[in-house]
Amino acid sequence: MPLTIEKVKNFYDNHPNNTTPNFLKNHQAPVLRILALCLDETGDVLECLKDPEGVVQTIMNKYSNPNTIKYYLQALLFLVDEYPGLAKRVPRDKYYDYWLGSKVYKKEEDETTLKPPNIEYQDIQEKVNETFGENSIESLFIDFYEEAPLRLDFHDIRINDENASNNLDLETRILKMDEYNKTQKKYGTKKIKLSKSLVEKIKNIRGTSGKVFPFSKTTQGAKIKKMLEEAGFKGATMNTLRHSVQSKDMSPLERVEIARRAGNAPTTSVDYKRPKTSGGE
Repeated sequence: MPLTIEKVKNFYDNHPNNTTPNFLKNHQAPVLRILALCLDETGDVLECLKDPEGVVQTIMNKYSNPNTIKYYLQALLFLVDEYPGLAKRVPRDKYYDYWLGSKVYKKEEDETTLKPPNIEYQDIQEKVNETFGENSIESLFIDFYEEAPLRLDFHDIRINDENASNNLDLETRILKMDEYNKTQKKYGTKKIKLSKSLVEKIKNIRGTSGKVFPFSKTTQGAKIKKMLEEAGFKGATMNTLRHSVQSKDMSPLERVEIARRAGNAPTTSVDYKRPKTSGGE
């Protein structure tokens, strides 16, 4: 019997890791898109996957971005490795080599791509304070991000709520994060001790209960972008802020600590560094 698209879809739907929408988005969706392009009139996924060269060529014909190519090959390798018996029926080593090759391709492309100049964190801090005021929620966000460089995990941080998944205890100054983007399963509960000055600012601006920031899960990225643009940083986004903090001069141990707070590998902060502007040191 042929291995149909429907069987592949059901495999992802019933996979034990299918506990969040991101699983289907990052694993099922890219594979189904590529298989739809590769299948012949028989509709047999197995026959399609027996030709890794053809599958890879299909991906490269449709996408030119090295990161996108790596993304699709990684998703296909997951299918080959996880679908029962599939790795023994298709050239799994070829898919693995193509995936490794896509990582090399991306690295080579990254090395030849000129990184945009860094915007100094201090400049962002000063201009946000000038635009919105030092006692504004915008100013609080910039100060908060320096000490807790999260991704987009600001929408549900509670104050003095020990039952919350993400909670800031104002007395101990400990920010406890049980739910955060991307690396939560790898690093588990994250605990960050905030400075006294930052906690006092939170008390003055947000009080001692409720949420630290009035964001929703779907609007926080847009609000941060709007805030930075209103402060004079045209085209700036959350990514701009991330690079500005990670590009600060730091010792190796300081990079280990900021990586712990961010929830990534210490070497990742080095990858985030951008060149100094002409006016920098």
